[in-house]
Amino acid sequence: MKTERINKKTSERHQDIFVLDLTVNCYCRSTQHSIVFLKKGDFSPIPAPAKVNTARSLRTDASPRRRKKGRYIRCGREGTQSSSIPYEVAPTSLGAMLLLLLVLLCRTAIGRTSPLLEDDPCYDDTGLPLRCIPDFVNAAFGRVVVASSSEPTNPARYLTDLNNPSNVTCWTSDPAETVVNLTLSLGKKYELTYISLQFCGPKPDSLAIYKSMNYGETWLPFQYYSSQCRRVFGKSPNVPLTRSNEQESLCADARIGIEPSTGGRVAFSTLEGRPSAYDFDNSPVLQDWVTATDIRVVLVRVHPWSMGTLSPNDTESNSVYSVSDLAIGGRCKCNGHASRCRVDGEGSLACDCKHNTAGRDCEKCKPFHFDRPWRRATAQNVHECVGKWLSCPKFSGA
Repeated sequence: MKTERINKKTSERHQDIFVLDLTVNCYCRSTQHSIVFLKKGDFSPIPAPAKVNTARSLRTDASPRRRKKGRYIRCGREGTQSSSIPYEVAPTSLGAMLLLLLVLLCRTAIGRTSPLLEDDPCYDDTGLPLRCIPDFVNAAFGRVVVASSSEPTNPARYLTDLNNPSNVTCWTSDPAETVVNLTLSLGKKYELTYISLQFCGPKPDSLAIYKSMNYGETWLPFQYYSSQCRRVFGKSPNVPLTRSNEQESLCADARIGIEPSTGGRVAFSTLEGRPSAYDFDNSPVLQDWVTATDIRVVLVRVHPWSMGTLSPNDTESNSVYSVSDLAIGGRCKCNGHASRCRVDGEGSLACDCKHNTAGRDCEKCKPFHFDRPWRRATAQNVHECVGKWLSCPKFSGA
């Protein structure tokens, strides 16, 4: 059995989709009687008029244009002017025809905005909404850190550059400064899992981590570290966590049980030991606890106040802070209604909201979708915003 493979040589006025059967006849799918032929060696559609006659007697055309040698078919509609298109006959198999039909079906659906075609993790294969979250990232990578003190040869940009063990770069503070702030803006709300500092020199005896939820306007304590919590920060050390205080900052000794004292790491896990962490989706307290737009690390002192407690590796000359890497692990906060964040038209980082939600964090329903109150998506219930578009009533003229 043979079919026609048509070279691209026709008018571009017609733009509908065709159906091709095994007898080389083309049938229209719309009242515009338009057809799309298959290019030679390709599955790209070419627009053409609608009705095909393969008789060899139709090789001539009324058109004054010079015709190329070869076989022609005539496409047109009865009662309308026809045009001829060069073609070549090529053998095909039933499998190839089935593949052709599959390609055509796919092309018919390309114009639709379907979650399946977009491969959107916020919807399943049938288009039903699913809870979705952005990828886990190091939110500090490549971002600007503002340091209150730095040596010119060891700037703060070394804190968030690529952490390469074979080529370690370290930020270093001015030796004259005893208290140093490191401030980093995340650009939008994130839900944080950890904050980590890798030190080049000795780990400081005391440091504090703060967070802001309103882009640096106010600051809240996140975690304290000190060998003398009560004396330095006025906090009792190692307080047990319960549901009544799981949103409070604690104080711990960062040096206990961690060796070496030089070149070590301090890592704060935002949910570790907090009772509601295993039911995070249903804990607004912890959802608020891990949310931040900015992070500030305050390095309070290198050595304990009582110099007799210095470790063998500490010396009087080690009086500067030196950090090779500041990492902040977390996800862009989208409340379960987006799978990614991207830069919006105003140049700000925002969630690509789904489920009829809106806002930088998908924190509200979009207009005309208020039939159900907004809620954060969970694994059990997506809480998609729903509503109806209202049409204006028609009024008859007076």
